[in-house]
Amino acid sequence: MRRWLLTGSLLTCLAIAVVASGQVRSFVHVFQRAQAGVGPGTAAHVLGYSTLVLHVGAAGTPSFNVHFQGSLDGLNWSLHHCLALTTPTANLPMHTALSTGLWRCNVAGLAFFRTHVTAFTGTTSVTVIGSVLSLPG
Repeated sequence: MRRWLLTGSLLTCLAIAVVASGQVRSFVHVFQRAQAGVGPGTAAHVLGYSTLVLHVGAAGTPSFNVHFQGSLDGLNWSLHHCLALTTPTANLPMHTALSTGLWRCNVAGLAFFRTHVTAFTGTTSVTVIGSVLSLPG
């Protein structure tokens, strides 16, 4: 009996150590799918996550503004700065994407994140997909 208790205790300690070691958690979220006009995208629940990488893509050559927005309650939204990774303005914090590319956003402390198309001209569409990560440390 004592052997089983010891084994159970060791397994419990191992499980706690794995959780405490900071396993990477992630999920992919579609914020805008073929958005052909102005409007907010679907919000992602990012509480407990630290980093978001966004891909802003377009079918054709539309002209658009995609604002990055964060919220604590899902009702009140504020502009949120992200770093451009693949545009001519790489490594500059900006709250609006004016062209296609990759963006990295710090979402630590936010409960929700969304994108919002605020200007759009053309007959094609914009798609925004993000990968949300919880990095160890």
